[in-house]
This record gives sequence, structure tokens and C-alpha cells, in this order.
Amino acid sequence: MRPVHFPEATTVAAKDQPEYLPLPCYVDPGPRGEVVSCWRLSWHERLQVLLTGHVWLTLWSFHEPITPQRIDVFRDQVFNGQKESWLQKVHKRLGSLTKKPSK
Repeated sequence: MRPVHFPEATTVAAKDQPEYLPLPCYVDPGPRGEVVSCWRLSWHERLQVLLTGHVWLTLWSFHEPITPQRIDVFRDQVFNGQKESWLQKVHKRLGSLTKKPSK
């Protein structure tokens, strides 16, 4: 899995730190200071996720309290929070097609 640049990125964390991978990220100026990054999975990783449904997250806390984390696969969920994913839209549409008309 490798970090990738994306249009909304506003900075690159660890750009001048050779011991780390440079991390293109968007830093939200709002009160939560969200930092968003995008990662590309290799084919092997994609198959592993498909077969197991698991993604592992490692955080370096340096023995400090852990900050809230979020992992998502839908860009709209990350940047807009309230938008429906395409899968939710399909599910809602299928639900409306299968409902019996009310009298």
C-alpha cells in the first residue's frame, strides 16, 4: 500500500524525512484539523481485502492518547460526510422499486 497524490492535497507530510514515505495530504482548516490521505493498494492487497474483508491500521502514539481515526473507501464520505455512496444510492433505488404501491 502506497500513499498517492490526490487533487485536494494541500501539503506533503514528511517530505524531507528520508526515514518516512512522503505523505500527500489535505489538512482541513476547521476546528477538528482533519488530515486526509489517499492510499493505493497493490493487486495482492486488493485480493487480500476481497477475500478477508480486513484492513489493519497501525498508529504510532508514542504512548500518548490516540486521536480519533477513520478509514473509508468512498471519496464523497471523506470530503462531504453527508453524501451517499453509490452503493447506498443503488440500495435506496432498489428498495423503492421493490416496495408495493400504497392504496
